[in-house]
Amino acid sequence: SSCHSLKSINLPSSIVGIGSSVFEFCTSLSSIELPSALVTLGAKAFRGCKSLRKIEMPDSLRGFGSGAFEECLSLEKCVLSKNIEKITINLK
Repeated sequence: SSCHSLKSINLPSSIVGIGSSVFEFCTSLSSIELPSALVTLGAKAFRGCKSLRKIEMPDSLRGFGSGAFEECLSLEKCVLSKNIEKITINLK
């Protein structure tokens, strides 16, 4: 988290989960290719990634935690998995 100069990342296809806050406040992150085996995406995983413009979730993804894309101010397109079973939100 807070890797302000990280611009892109390509994760190995074997990763099945991304934990909470892993890429939180990586403010220069503009692109990421999520692994095809990804099943879970933790809370606030991409929170504050203000340069992230697009994210496509693989069909293997079953759910993601609260605030996963909170404060992603440049996010223009988010393609959800057709197999999403759970989206956790936190209502204040």
